[in-house]
Amino acid sequence: LHIVRAQAFMTQVGAMAESLAAQTLGTDVHIGAVEIRSLHEFTIDDIVVYDKQAEPVLRADEARVTLRLLSLLSSPAASVDEIQLVGAHAHIVRRADGTWNYGDLVSAEEEPSAFAGRIRLTDATADIAAEERSASLKGITGTADIDRGDISCDLVADLAGVPLRVRGESVGGTQKF
Repeated sequence: LHIVRAQAFMTQVGAMAESLAAQTLGTDVHIGAVEIRSLHEFTIDDIVVYDKQAEPVLRADEARVTLRLLSLLSSPAASVDEIQLVGAHAHIVRRADGTWNYGDLVSAEEEPSAFAGRIRLTDATADIAAEERSASLKGITGTADIDRGDISCDLVADLAGVPLRVRGESVGGTQKF
């Protein structure tokens, strides 16, 4: 455990995580410091995920990641149990050509992702811009459960003083919200 917590090892894990995330998403990803807290939990500071035009789509001050230890050896993507994002901010933009910047993060491949886990948000924010309109969401709190490409979510937020709740799922190409 002492070797695992050594700074040089954590730096190497951070570089590997950055490379794996960039390869999985097909875009640039920046990961700051990594701290291994135990054999099944680590934190990552200063995360930025970019779209294919090198513009930030998602930032987070910190991510707390818990792992399924036995899955770690066979598949790193399948080993993640939960990611809790702290201080997260999404910047969602509809481009002039009609595409959305977050679409750059979704694989066009037919094969589903190996990732199965939960993403938990606490007091996150988002700016959304589409053509002449824009909106800001604050206090985004909730979860998104992902199972190899299928997603179910339960989120609450505040839009200019109006409370919102979104529950839904995207399963096998069918979306219900």
